[in-house]
Amino acid sequence: MRPIRLKKPISKNNKPEDQQRSPRVIKAIDFLRIIQEHKWLESEKQGRDIGFENAVKDWLFRFGEKVSIRS
Repeated sequence: MRPIRLKKPISKNNKPEDQQRSPRVIKAIDFLRIIQEHKWLESEKQGRDIGFENAVKDWLFRFGEKVSIRS
């Protein structure tokens, strides 16, 4: 088994600039496009239609902390 390589070393001390960084803002229409693409990709991986609701839940679980959605 090959070891997993991380791009950034993990730091135990929390830097203030990391805590103050605000999430990336995306528009609602872009969010819908992103979810449709995510739904398609995950459906292809699983070989079945995962559905829109599951795609939203999965995407928010994976990436939700990194973005803020605005209308």
